[in-house]
Amino acid sequence: MERILLVDDEPIARASAEHVLAQAGYKVVLASNGEEGWEVLERSAQRISLVVLDWLMPIMDGAQFLQKLKSSPSFQSIPVIMLTSVFEAEAVAKVTDVGVYDYLTKPVQLNALLELVGKALLPEKAGG
Repeated sequence: MERILLVDDEPIARASAEHVLAQAGYKVVLASNGEEGWEVLERSAQRISLVVLDWLMPIMDGAQFLQKLKSSPSFQSIPVIMLTSVFEAEAVAKVTDVGVYDYLTKPVQLNALLELVGKALLPEKAGG
């Protein structure tokens, strides 16, 4: 079963996404900011298959988390789906340059999130 780390500081958005992902058969691990998410990654006994990451958060934002993840040999291969309420092309280019698999704008359409998660995990499903 694929394990998804869901990092979002908005409780309602986090709960909605967790519910949809869990209903689809994914094991969802939650974090409310990037720092908490990083701690989950480091202490996780089982490998995280995918990160769904909010961009704008307190303590450690999504961009900082993403840079840390992509510079870590242990975690850099984990695909990341970024969630953002920021629509400026320059800002979107910044996160795609750092290495997100894809992004969705908020408010997130949950069926679009499920579809994107499925696509991001296809290589993993094929390989294992």
